[in-house]
Amino acid sequence: MDLAELESLVATIRAGSFSGAARELGIPKSTVANRVNEMEARLGARLIERTTRQIRPTAEGSMLFRRGERLLLEARELEQALHEQSGTPRGTLRVSVPVLFEQAFMGKIAAAYLSRYPKMVIEVVAEDRRVDIVGEGFDCAIRVGALDDSSAMARVFAHSQNIVVASASLVDRIGRPKSPADFTNWPTLWFGRDAPGNKNWEMTEAGRPIVVAIKPRAYLGSLHAVRAAVLDGLGAALLPDFFVSDDLKAGRVLSIASEWQCPPVPLSIVFPAHKQSSPRLRAFIELVMGSFHSRELVSGQH
Repeated sequence: MDLAELESLVATIRAGSFSGAARELGIPKSTVANRVNEMEARLGARLIERTTRQIRPTAEGSMLFRRGERLLLEARELEQALHEQSGTPRGTLRVSVPVLFEQAFMGKIAAAYLSRYPKMVIEVVAEDRRVDIVGEGFDCAIRVGALDDSSAMARVFAHSQNIVVASASLVDRIGRPKSPADFTNWPTLWFGRDAPGNKNWEMTEAGRPIVVAIKPRAYLGSLHAVRAAVLDGLGAALLPDFFVSDDLKAGRVLSIASEWQCPPVPLSIVFPAHKQSSPRLRAFIELVMGSFHSRELVSGQH
């Protein structure tokens, strides 16, 4: 199997055009087309259907695309492993992270990582879904909350604490809640795309689990929008402590339910077992673990 031809075919199918594949690979469009044509001629099979608008894979092309992506990934990993025999991390590290984690921490993490390992390239993909680490070609992923059962390995590097916050102006106007039941009549805000209706905050009081019933007045799809609404005095909300730490220090918001706490939320690095010996991954894990242990990254960033 000619890897250059396979790479051109995979890029063409992924992009839906020769020009898109050429941009992805950084080579002329004619080179991409010639490689695909040569591959079809050598295999004696049509791999793509060409139209004036787009390129679509045939059944044979789809099979090669699925297996070819994995083969190309393994070839790149093998090449990087050979380079890493010296023990110096080099190559590309691909990391999946939640959007808020990227906004709060990944700038400093990436800068520190590349400063220590200048031969590395780091690719950060930020989205709020749990990716298939192996299937989508990631070296590792940052996960928030409980981990699902899988064959992947994990290291917990920190815990986030969700806290109930409200603006000082709102507290001045209606006072602090004196019991969890008071929140039923409090103006509250909800993060998520749930259908409107009564919601619950799961908390603890003196070590006992309690359910705090709320009636949100607004449902917002991003934590940044929730924070902005809190600052505007629209209601109280449950937000990660690191996300509002600067607001708390400046007095822009107040923690109004410190006697009722939410369970700590673990932050973990998850990675495939077969990659645990990779120098570039080990270096990244050690950097993240050390940074959060020393709390040098825990100051609020928005």
